[in-house]
Amino acid sequence: MQSINRFLRTGILLCLGLTCTSTSPTIGQTPKDLRIRYPGIEIDPQKREIVATGTFLLDRGLIELLLTSRGGKEHESILVMDGAPHLLQAGLILIGLKPGEGVRYLGDQRIPRGSRVLILVRWKENNRTQTVRAEDLIWNQLHKKPMPRKGWIFTGSQFARTHNSGKEVFLASQSGAIAVTYHDPTAILDTPLLGGSDDTLYHANPDRCPAPGTRVEILFRPFPEESKKESSDR
Repeated sequence: MQSINRFLRTGILLCLGLTCTSTSPTIGQTPKDLRIRYPGIEIDPQKREIVATGTFLLDRGLIELLLTSRGGKEHESILVMDGAPHLLQAGLILIGLKPGEGVRYLGDQRIPRGSRVLILVRWKENNRTQTVRAEDLIWNQLHKKPMPRKGWIFTGSQFARTHNSGKEVFLASQSGAIAVTYHDPTAILDTPLLGGSDDTLYHANPDRCPAPGTRVEILFRPFPEESKKESSDR
């Protein structure tokens, strides 16, 4: 019931965003063009794809996140996304994915549940387009190899009331936790791997990450059905 409520409430949040935000979206101009465009994010329900723009922050060093938002944990994240976190969560629902159940606290050993998501990262380097799986950007310091290509779990972020005003807020918008390598209850996307409970395990992969400041596109798609296998790999 909690997951269903979050599903509905995020859909409502998108509807409010379409009419009440200071930045209006651009909607497809033909019946066949269902794309919804905001600054930094494009949602294509028909193609079942989201394309967000962002920037590389790190090419080496310890991380807790693959992807954060502006003002989030930028010192611990490989990438920063330009668009708003609540629009990404709403977009994931619009492309047919269902939020599940996240962890209870930072570093929880519980494995998160929800639809599995494929994340690709695309950028220009030496006049050539590079497109890689997001996991390839992450180095497992214990096993000395890239993170296994198991995708990301759409847990969906949570709503909570602030202590001061009592106003209800979307937690991912406050924490900036969009896609994390260290289990975080406020994240939109979490890792399905057991290593998510270890905040010392993952580093930016210097062999795959370009220089900090490189502009990128981050693609979100449903994970291929044939690849959905549970794993105890770290």
